[in-house]
Amino acid sequence: MFQTPTPDLGALRRLLLAAAVVSLVVAALLSLTYGPRFGLTLGDTDDAMRLSMVRDLLHGRGWYDQNIARLQPPLGAYMHWSRLVDGGIAGLTVLLGPVLGAGAEAGARFLWPMLWIWPAVVSTLLLARRLGGGAAVLPTAVLLAVGLPLYAQFAPGRIDHHGVMLALTLVAAAGASEGGVLAAALSAAAMALDLAVGLEALLFCAAIAGAMALRFAFDAGARRATLAFGVTLAVASGAVFLIQTPPGRWGLAVCDAMGVNLALGLCVGGAGLALAAMACGKTATAPRVLAVLGAGAAALVAYLAPDIRCAGGPMAEIDPRLWGFWFAHIQELASWPQLYATRPDQVVVCVLTALLSLGALGAALVDPVRRGDFAWRLVGACLALAAALDASAARMESYLLWMAVPVLAAALTALSAARFKQGLVPTLALALLVSATPMNALAQALYARKTMGQAAQNRADHCDDTTAFARLAHLPPGLVLSEIDLGPAILAQTPHAVLNAPYHRMVWGVLSAQAALTAPADLARAKLRALRVDYVAACPAHAGLYTHVHAPPYSLVRALDHGAAPAWLTPLSDPDEALQLYRVS
Repeated sequence: MFQTPTPDLGALRRLLLAAAVVSLVVAALLSLTYGPRFGLTLGDTDDAMRLSMVRDLLHGRGWYDQNIARLQPPLGAYMHWSRLVDGGIAGLTVLLGPVLGAGAEAGARFLWPMLWIWPAVVSTLLLARRLGGGAAVLPTAVLLAVGLPLYAQFAPGRIDHHGVMLALTLVAAAGASEGGVLAAALSAAAMALDLAVGLEALLFCAAIAGAMALRFAFDAGARRATLAFGVTLAVASGAVFLIQTPPGRWGLAVCDAMGVNLALGLCVGGAGLALAAMACGKTATAPRVLAVLGAGAAALVAYLAPDIRCAGGPMAEIDPRLWGFWFAHIQELASWPQLYATRPDQVVVCVLTALLSLGALGAALVDPVRRGDFAWRLVGACLALAAALDASAARMESYLLWMAVPVLAAALTALSAARFKQGLVPTLALALLVSATPMNALAQALYARKTMGQAAQNRADHCDDTTAFARLAHLPPGLVLSEIDLGPAILAQTPHAVLNAPYHRMVWGVLSAQAALTAPADLARAKLRALRVDYVAACPAHAGLYTHVHAPPYSLVRALDHGAAPAWLTPLSDPDEALQLYRVS
């Protein structure tokens, strides 16, 4: 076996078969890992909110009706999330209905995120094949099969949108790196759909589109692929915008979703790139460079002209009053130094992955052939971007872990060829050594006390369990005041309305709830009566969270944390229940 060469799985049929095997293995591992607790919770806040929107759609709410009346009544809140994801999950629920009956919703929640594993795996194998040849496919498959930390966004019940965007970003990168006409069109279509779902991967899409444009600028042979990319990007972007955006909002520019400004920018950029490919396909390099720069400038102007604030990124429109007590403490927006205080193991895995993969990238680019290869430059740019973004915001961790895989696989394939004659056993051993799993085990061992303490705290917190909301679900419908992160779960599991939830478009509700919860307990009653709050839900297990710790000592939320509810709140729960409910009298 040491002398047996690593098999070449570069042929498309073998590659797709390898992707299918990896996807099934990972799906089985995820099912075993997350299955026991699947029915005990609806996931995090975004998973619960997504489920609530899917249920509304299945129960007759119009496709274009995304104003959620039960959020911050009487105003309601318009959710900026893509209706395309709602439609996909709702469609899967309908398909599973004849088979699972009443369990169709649970089946859809379980299966939906894992359906996106296969396109992510196929794309990563294709990227590895472009970087390291057919011999790199098998070690890539091993890295993907044993690297369970890669699949945090694909776990059963994870129905928000992060896994969809991650998979589509990988498809866009793989299609662009392949270089053919059909692959370029697929890349553009995936990019348009990616940005329709959300703007998390906006910079990756910009990098991929920029790489496609620059490749044509310096290589006239890429004209047909560039033409296909540009036309598809323009058509697909316009189509998804019209499909998911209510007609009454077609003229509205926004920074946090695909508004008319982003749709216009993508259409102008795609059309401009296609025109450049048609007009300058046989010209010298200089006119092609000017043409693609002109297309890029026109796209940027089309995007920013309707609302120049969007130059500040997707969060440019967020009310600054939300930062101090909320956004500044959101863990998924924490940088590595900030995250190290609470999740040092997660930071160590990311830092090790970044160092290994960027080191492998640097070593590979010493070779002038690789340095001049479009795929290496594209993947290298995406990897460097992923490392930078993850260092500044923890939610980009999955992008770093996935972008590192093809680079690491290509590097260890080259090392195996140079030192071990591409032997099967040494190649697989190297793949196992640099996979995410041993890195994660090392990080958890280094911080065993911290990780065990965090795990114990999570086990003690039952406020997200579905059983915690049973009593509230049976109370007459009313308006509930709670901490911000409980809002989506209350919305999904009870008939009540909620004053606040962790969504930046709910400025009035979030600020009103914060003012009421942080007011002195004896003065908060007037605020709750003015807001027409019927119930208060408190979770004493969350007393250590930032919204509780930073509240004034004599505030309503701190009093509820210690079981010292004011007399004007009538207790509705047993003392041992996780969620403590009160009626405002």
